[in-house]
Amino acid sequence: GYAERYRTLPRSPRPYPGPYHGIACFSALDEDVWIIRLAWAAALLGDALVPDDRRAIREGLFVPAREHLARVRYRQVQNVANWDNSALLTLAMLLGDDAAIDDILEGEHGVRDELARGVGGDGLWWEVSLSYHYYVLAALSWTVRGLRASGRPFAQEGIVREMFRTPLDLAFPDGSLPAVNDCWYQISLLGEVGHGIPGSEGFHELAWA
Repeated sequence: GYAERYRTLPRSPRPYPGPYHGIACFSALDEDVWIIRLAWAAALLGDALVPDDRRAIREGLFVPAREHLARVRYRQVQNVANWDNSALLTLAMLLGDDAAIDDILEGEHGVRDELARGVGGDGLWWEVSLSYHYYVLAALSWTVRGLRASGRPFAQEGIVREMFRTPLDLAFPDGSLPAVNDCWYQISLLGEVGHGIPGSEGFHELAWA
């Protein structure tokens, strides 16, 4: 259904922020979160989809979604850019575009650049909000899992590991976390850490695995 409609869906009438709009979703950030899961679903289904359906979904949804997200991509060292990178990398891997994969990994504001400039020596994301820290980590979790699933090496996994450890170092004795900057007040190692992402236990179960 999305593949039949995606190319003709109207833009959001009041995009935020600025031109960073979605097509199926309000913002391109929401579009990132949405399309990553659909791409993984399509990859996992594989040959269970008949060839005509695979082709229709590819050409009607994944190709134009990648074109749109590449066009509005956030080019800053910022939490949102990591979701753009993860979505674009996931789509490039699904579509078999090696040149795009290399650019998203190595280019300016790509995965490696965001990690190099965005993560401090203490493993904390530079925006100094643990909700944002976990939000970036959620995007990076999809990125690293996608690279591992495709058999591609990723030299900066060590930085991601440190990002998983950092909240443990900052936690108070009761498991709560400092709610500094733009952060959820109730953030805790024992519960929610941000909007639209797993609770802390989901992150650290993945880190353990």
